[in-house]
Amino acid sequence: MVKKEVARDNSVLRRLIVDKIKSIRKQKFNDKAIGDFSVTFRVFLLRYMNLNYEFTLEELIRELKKIKIPGGKEEKIVSILTLLTEVKYEGKIISNEQFKSILDEVESVVTSLTAEAKEQEKIVEKKDKKPILSFFHKFSFAKKPQVAIEKEKAKA
Repeated sequence: MVKKEVARDNSVLRRLIVDKIKSIRKQKFNDKAIGDFSVTFRVFLLRYMNLNYEFTLEELIRELKKIKIPGGKEEKIVSILTLLTEVKYEGKIISNEQFKSILDEVESVVTSLTAEAKEQEKIVEKKDKKPILSFFHKFSFAKKPQVAIEKEKAKA
């Protein structure tokens, strides 16, 4: 199965969702705040994934498998929606601190998924720096510390 790319110009979507999350953060913690947050996150996912229907958790998982989500964010998205579903339909109770933590996590997911292509490249580049440097060291493309050079000379 070939995964489709998601449209990358999401700066307006990012700004709207992050602003809404900030306003939810200022609200009193109650069922209404959780409901507002759930709707906000679902709207983000609908727009980000270009879906034209209100999805269930199972449908979302199916849709996530069809598209490329950078940075392995699928699991975070599924776990957040699972928790929101449990709170809304199964009566699970979360604390104010847990709610704030989820808001932070969703804001992070939204920001990273809607980052400009250059920003995403920088994020990937930072994560992969050490393996690249070790690759260059292996083939002597990078400077070796003087101690390592002396040890190599002693072995020869």
